Parts: sequence; C-alpha cells; structure tokens
Amino acid sequence: MAHVHVLDQNSYSLSMSLVNAKSNNNLKTKLQALVTAKDPTISFIEPAISRSDCWTSFSQIQLSKISQDYVVCLSSGTVLKWISENGTKVMKNHSCPKKNGIRSITLKGRQRTTSSYCEAQPNDYAAIKHQLTEACIEYCVVDSRSFESVSDDGFISLAKQLMDAGAIVARLYQ
Repeated sequence: MAHVHVLDQNSYSLSMSLVNAKSNNNLKTKLQALVTAKDPTISFIEPAISRSDCWTSFSQIQLSKISQDYVVCLSSGTVLKWISENGTKVMKNHSCPKKNGIRSITLKGRQRTTSSYCEAQPNDYAAIKHQLTEACIEYCVVDSRSFESVSDDGFISLAKQLMDAGAIVARLYQ
C-alpha cells in the first residue's frame, strides 16, 4: 500500500501524477523538475549503509518521505536512476556538466568538494592532468610500487583529501 503525503490539492495532484509516471517511465523527468524547483515534497538522504566516497557528492531522493530508486548529484542537481543492488557505478560514471558556474544543493553537514571552492579554467585541464600523471609515475617509480596502486580506491580517496585540504589552505591565504 502506497502512502501519499498530502499538503494541499496541488501537491496531491502532483503526487498522483508521479505515481502514474512510474508506469509511463517519466518519473525521472518529473523528479528532475521537482528537484530543480526545490519542491518541498522532495528530500534527500544518504543510505544507512554507504561505503563509497560517491555519497559525498550524491544523495538518494525521497518523494513525500518515500525513498525512490534515484539519486541527485549535489553539484549539478542532475537526477540519475540508481538501484542499491547495482552499487555506485552510475554515480562514478556521471560527468557533472557545471555549465553555468558552480551550483550546489549541498545538505547541512555535507563536505564540500574541491570544485565548490574554485573552478579550473578549461585551458588548465591538460596541464593539470599532465602534472598529476607525472606525479603518479614518479610515486610508482621512486617507491617501487605497481602502477595499479594509483588506481585503487584508497589512493584515489587520499588524493581527493589532499586536494580538498589544498583548496581550503589556498582559500585561507587569498
């Protein structure tokens, strides 16, 4: 039995159209519209068991306090189809557009990402990528480590934390 949280007649109509949208495969589109409009019937949660770093950038969508099989990117507000059994692959494959500057719908208590502090210029991307690649190669060669060690989750998590720390320090000295 489905529970519908009714705020007023408009919310009821919207909720009923969303229930019907599941059969029409329009639920993602309607959820995207509600997220963009910051509709009060939409809320975001982090799953009770979340082991991936992806959850610092995404939250699961709830419609009228009912969890949906969709997540939202906290940077761009993009809604993605997600099923817990499939893991975080859809989140890892998401390429955040951020076309109109930095947008954020970060929840209270959520850690900000590096890009929320500053955004690299498009002509800097190649140079930054080259410098990071060179640093990874040097790390592997100098410490006699396999090249696979820089693609492991632990190393990637460390790199993210270092970049976040660098962004915070840089911001303090501006």
